[in-house]
Amino acid sequence: MNRISLPLSLLAIAVATSASFANAESYEVNAGPKVWNTSVAEDLTITGGLTLVDINGDPVRLIEVNGTDTKSITNQGILRAFADGGVSFALNHALVDGDVLNAGQIQTNGPNSIGMLIDSSTVSGSLSNAGTITVTGRVFPVGTPATYGILVKNSDIDGNIANTNEIYGSGHTVVGLGIVNDGQNQIGGSVTNSRVISVSGEQSIALQLAGADVKGGVSNSGLLYASGAGARSAVLENSTFGPLVNTGVINAVGAQGVPDRSVTAIYVDNVQGYTDGNLGTAVIQNTSTISSSGVGILNTGASDLVINNTGRGTIMGSIAAIDGGDHTTLNLGGGSVTGDILGLSQLNVLEDTSSIVTAKSIEAGSLNVGSNARLYLRTSQSSLNGDLHLQGGSAMDLMLATDTDPNTAYLDVSGTATFDAGSAVKVSAKPFDFTPTKEGVEYVLVKAGSIADSGVSVSSSSYLLNVKQFAVDGTTVKAVVQAKTDDEIGDIEDPDGGTDNGGGNGGFPHGNDSVFNGTTGAILAMKNSILSQLQPTDPVFQALSNAQTREEVLKIAKQLTPEVNGGSTVAALSGQTIVGGAVSNRVSSLRTGLSSGDVLKETGVWAQALSNNSDQNSRGGVDGFQSNSAGIAIGADGKINDQTTIGAAFSYLNTNVTSDSGDKTEVQGSAFTLYGSYQLGNWFVDGSMTAGKNDNDSKRFIVGTQAKGSYDSDLLGASVLGGYDFHFDNLVVEPRAGARYTNVKIDGFTEHGSSAALQVGGQRFEVGEAGAGVRVAGDFPLGMGSIEPEATVMAWHDFIGDKVSSTSAFVLGGSPFVTTGASPVRDSYEATLGANYRIGAVTVGASYTYQTKTDFDGQTVLGRVRYDF
Repeated sequence: MNRISLPLSLLAIAVATSASFANAESYEVNAGPKVWNTSVAEDLTITGGLTLVDINGDPVRLIEVNGTDTKSITNQGILRAFADGGVSFALNHALVDGDVLNAGQIQTNGPNSIGMLIDSSTVSGSLSNAGTITVTGRVFPVGTPATYGILVKNSDIDGNIANTNEIYGSGHTVVGLGIVNDGQNQIGGSVTNSRVISVSGEQSIALQLAGADVKGGVSNSGLLYASGAGARSAVLENSTFGPLVNTGVINAVGAQGVPDRSVTAIYVDNVQGYTDGNLGTAVIQNTSTISSSGVGILNTGASDLVINNTGRGTIMGSIAAIDGGDHTTLNLGGGSVTGDILGLSQLNVLEDTSSIVTAKSIEAGSLNVGSNARLYLRTSQSSLNGDLHLQGGSAMDLMLATDTDPNTAYLDVSGTATFDAGSAVKVSAKPFDFTPTKEGVEYVLVKAGSIADSGVSVSSSSYLLNVKQFAVDGTTVKAVVQAKTDDEIGDIEDPDGGTDNGGGNGGFPHGNDSVFNGTTGAILAMKNSILSQLQPTDPVFQALSNAQTREEVLKIAKQLTPEVNGGSTVAALSGQTIVGGAVSNRVSSLRTGLSSGDVLKETGVWAQALSNNSDQNSRGGVDGFQSNSAGIAIGADGKINDQTTIGAAFSYLNTNVTSDSGDKTEVQGSAFTLYGSYQLGNWFVDGSMTAGKNDNDSKRFIVGTQAKGSYDSDLLGASVLGGYDFHFDNLVVEPRAGARYTNVKIDGFTEHGSSAALQVGGQRFEVGEAGAGVRVAGDFPLGMGSIEPEATVMAWHDFIGDKVSSTSAFVLGGSPFVTTGASPVRDSYEATLGANYRIGAVTVGASYTYQTKTDFDGQTVLGRVRYDF
């Protein structure tokens, strides 16, 4: 790419074309600036790169199509004009029978500079930016005109004007994309932005329509962003356009983000709109985000405006969300408005929709809540300058807050409040409402100049809150609000009686009056002792206070209780089972080697790699879990006489448990095992004793918060297995019976990180099993060694049948509650397939074990190696 510094006298001799006609042309701009004064029969393409810096302060134009007829024009080059008034790409009185496209890079630096200029021209196709345009103007105002990324001036564009990539601008009065006409020209299609138009600087504008006529409307699915004192994201003045549709982000931020009334996301002045090709009221349709540190949408009042905010649309403003200039109608069909709402002729909440308004002041000739619609007001002691009308089936939800004064009207209506038959006023809770009182708290919900009541009801929108009584008189609506009693809440899991996962007595006192069970116990403890301590913005408080049904409360309550699916316990037990299996494989191999003639060496060492995956389905209303374990065991053993072998092993296992609820526990465990085998003739007895320690780290996810805990657990285990060997040539058939016992002791611990964090008491869990089965093993020559395949099946029965149980209390206080897991499954079955290959003093092998019981499956893979001295 060339960089040229030229005085004006040299610019005068820049390459120009003076012939009357030319064919399709591709011009490499490295050769220098160029002006076309001729017709180009086909397309014109600009390639290459040029940076031109003017040294005399005179305006320069790198590429200019001047008063000519041509087909489509495409810039694929890099055009940089660094000069006051410099223009990188210009159409001047041109006729383009096709499209104009920037697919390259355009850059200017200087006041009154323009990236792309379409001046007094006609384009039969579309004008598009698919490249990058960056313009820099003057930082401080000196009375110079604006700097533009793209300027369409007094021109006709039959198609669309589209930005599909990036336009950046900085400096005083910089404009990203401007359409400035004298009222005699038209854009036949739409003006669209699907990527980024971002400008910064005092009085900067991202998108400007001034005197424009845009038949197809304006659409933003990307980002329109302006920052600086007096910045405006979109300016629509003295123009006519189809609906402005925003599905992206329109954002204006003042200098240093300070609230500034002159900063607006959308500025509207003296406009009209096209509807089905006919002129009428201008319309803004928002389903995404319009925000400003000043005013979100400002209508000067010179013309009517309709704003439709639907779906998840959000309109926000630090000074005001909307200032309608007394000529604006706001229709809410969903979404939210945050900030004062001023100067509306009407505010309508459309039928069968719900919308949230957070505003201290609402100015509207009338606020109408349509049939089956719901309006959520989120600012207490707010005012409505106008009339209020709730139609039948509609509801207005008032969210009480810490600063809500019971004696001051939540909503003060200057005019008449009309409540049709079947309309409702709903009350959402605040923390104070859960402070236990006998009489509750009386709130003035609505005060009006007059009230016309045809049958309004007042109730709570929170399942945990009651409106004990309400009254409507000529000017006020009042209600007494009180938290529900324990009896009114009843059993969260089974309101008709029966059991919950708290131990089988419906969540009511168990043992003594201070202990409640399961999810019901958790909810009652939270209601009676915790909610009143929380901030209104606390996610736990918001979730519970906004839960409207028993089912919603139950869903939250299940997150409040500790995990009792036994995941961490099973992880500890699995460690014992896996290590026990590794030892069992080792001692069983002592009884193989029939045909090879091998004699067991006196001593040897071995190592085994362990991997296990387990899946527990939900049972009895308790979530299931998945666990993954990996570890290693190493050991050494030897004979102390012809019949007896003893050994020791150390194992390490890492287990990750993920509950169906999303809660997670990581268990890192180590264990030491003593084992031995005694054989008398064909009879044998194998035994082992294990002691282990586990470090547990848990994460519980509670309605947007995370409670973390760390605790230890200890394991003691013992097993014995006996049987008789039947020898058949190269086979051993080994009927066997055994017993195993495991005791897991889990320490108590305290969680942190959530207002619903728990103090969890210690637990003990026991398993005592007896089982029987058969093992079949062989020994066959293979290569330079021998292969020893084997298969084992066992059935076990747990005679103890412990159930996981936990006594917990919230860290912030409240009564303890007991949470109990599902009844255990006592019968389980195991099957193992494996093989060892022995060559000299080295033995390698692998095995696969499948364990199953009702709603549970576990799979273990072992790989092992042994060396005999």
